[in-house]
Amino acid sequence: MQIEDLITAFYVHGKPQPRGSKRSIAIRNRSTGQPVLRQNGSILTATVDDNPQSKHWMNQVSAAAFAAMGTSPMFEGPVALVLTIEVLRPKGHFGKRGLLPSAPKHCTVKPDSSKVLRGVEDAMTGIVYRDDSRIVIHVIKKSYAERQGVKVEVYKVEEEA
Repeated sequence: MQIEDLITAFYVHGKPQPRGSKRSIAIRNRSTGQPVLRQNGSILTATVDDNPQSKHWMNQVSAAAFAAMGTSPMFEGPVALVLTIEVLRPKGHFGKRGLLPSAPKHCTVKPDSSKVLRGVEDAMTGIVYRDDSRIVIHVIKKSYAERQGVKVEVYKVEEEA
């Protein structure tokens, strides 16, 4: 596999939000507090996201992807996704003369980069590519920066003969 031409690149400003885990909760009768049952006897449930901010973040990513793609059609082949997650340094990393020598070089704080990746992949589905299963190469970097957001680059991957 070889990475080829750039399909699209864009930057999403704001605090990167992880795609939260899903959990199911039972729907309960308001008056009795008992779970509501379906006709087949199973309990009626609702699926909720652990991170309520992820939906807004994914909308931002979708809008940025749509703007970057312009009138270009969705790419149908295999792609490589390069993601750079930028996180603001905490104030405690700075002293009177700037960055403290004891400040860590690498960003090992939340958000979890793989969960941010999941949200970005899902948000670009139907805009950049038909389905995120088209992504065959992932490159993820998380670093401290002066602004927070995510830089997204999507490349064509040469199909092997």
